[in-house]
Amino acid sequence: MLKRVFDSLECAYALHTGKVRSNNEDAVLVLPQYGFFAVSDGMGGASAGEVASRMVVENLEKAMLDLQEWIPAERESMVIRNAFKINNAISNYRDEHKFVSMGATLACLLFDPWDWHSATVFNAGDSRTYRFRDGLLEQLNEDHTLAGMNNLSEDEVLPPHRGILTNALGLEEDFFLERNTIEVRRNDVFLICSDGLTRMVSDTVLQDIFRTGKNIPCERLTERLLSEALNSGGRDNISIIVVRVERSWPRHTPTEAEWTREVLAQERNVNDLSDTVATA
Repeated sequence: MLKRVFDSLECAYALHTGKVRSNNEDAVLVLPQYGFFAVSDGMGGASAGEVASRMVVENLEKAMLDLQEWIPAERESMVIRNAFKINNAISNYRDEHKFVSMGATLACLLFDPWDWHSATVFNAGDSRTYRFRDGLLEQLNEDHTLAGMNNLSEDEVLPPHRGILTNALGLEEDFFLERNTIEVRRNDVFLICSDGLTRMVSDTVLQDIFRTGKNIPCERLTERLLSEALNSGGRDNISIIVVRVERSWPRHTPTEAEWTREVLAQERNVNDLSDTVATA
């Protein structure tokens, strides 16, 4: 029987085409009752990007809903294994439809149902996950771009190479999945977003918006972020998810059988990710 342990999460999201693009290649996954949130930014133009991002969120949603029990490492395993399956599926779809290019980013936040102090961030591409705490906004993942690989800002990269991804779902054997375990505290606010927000709004401005909006509902905070991106030009599709941890949830003491499954899944996850380390 699944437990409703995530009632303490407040969340809201926005998905907008922007002011320039005619279609929306972004997709979001918002499952607060499962402590699971994701943004995917599709690439490839025409229908290719839309299909790619939709493949990401639809497959992850189905996989999460199919889980019968909430073993933390098994939930992570679901994300890891499906990310690699989706990577291959996008590549096959591209070849079958003779698209020149096709891919999608993934930024994912997964809360631990056993320990409310813990969550996992997954990333492939340049969509981002942030944590706002004590007045400071911190990016929790790396940008898988030419700039990010070389610790540069996008402005320091020559114009033809700005925004070029070094990793995304659909890159076949070059695909890797970044995973980070993060600490969670009461009143933390998380932002998962596509680069349609972060290219229009600097981290400094984002932080100011969170500071001035720390006591307002997530829905209004999301509206402020979207409005800022649109007022700054809205040159790309914009995806925003805001999640606030309003209170803790009860800790779960696993049975011996549950703990055995957790340990086995942890070992499997290490093996599954061992060959997916980013390289220059």
